[in-house]
Amino acid sequence: MKLPWPELTVGNAPTAVLLRDEYYPFGARLDMLYLSDFHFTGRSRARAAALLAQVQALRPGLILLGGDYADTRAGLLPLAHFARGAARVAPVLAVAGNHDVFLGTTLVRQTLQAAGAQWLEGRCARFRLDAAHAVHIAGNYSAPEPGGLQPGLLRVLCAHYPPAGPALPPAYDLILAGHLHGGQVVGWQRQGHLFPGRWLARWNVLRDMQGSATVVVSRGLGDTLPIRYNCPREIVRIRLGPEPAS
Repeated sequence: MKLPWPELTVGNAPTAVLLRDEYYPFGARLDMLYLSDFHFTGRSRARAAALLAQVQALRPGLILLGGDYADTRAGLLPLAHFARGAARVAPVLAVAGNHDVFLGTTLVRQTLQAAGAQWLEGRCARFRLDAAHAVHIAGNYSAPEPGGLQPGLLRVLCAHYPPAGPALPPAYDLILAGHLHGGQVVGWQRQGHLFPGRWLARWNVLRDMQGSATVVVSRGLGDTLPIRYNCPREIVRIRLGPEPAS
């Protein structure tokens, strides 16, 4: 996908964000949304409402949240509004990010659970799509993994941080991560790698491989330092099923 040029965004304006489609071949169909790095504050109500409207229009089968939900306690209000509405659309599974630790992981977890989301941190969930296919979702890297390759089972890691190196156990087929915001300032991209941030962080990419696992990294939905250049905020939709014709 070619990034728009040029684009300068200052602030977290309540406008629609980019929908980025990623396809993963699988024997059953499912649309999953991965949303990460919200960075809500007390001024984010309009942005949360606009984001919820996009999710409602997309009607996914599963919603995965990758952490960094609020930068202030007041940001928990728009978070609760978004999560409550999203949970009426599809199951919502959430893990923690580093900013959630700063704010208080317990407080963030309670906010999301009260809104109808499921807290996946260090846990797993399995969704059966049909008699022969299921999706196993693990929450962040402390979660146990299913052992060995199993026909008809897609092993997904919902994470905040991208992989930390070759020590990652090779037990996942698809890894979803955020945290890096695409570097926020992008001069150019090459084969899905975003520069100059790629020089500083291995996973400043859109999509790449870690061993046999496909790694999809979100550019996020908000920023603590709200300045972006050529790096749109985005919802990532992972479409399971046959690869679409080009």
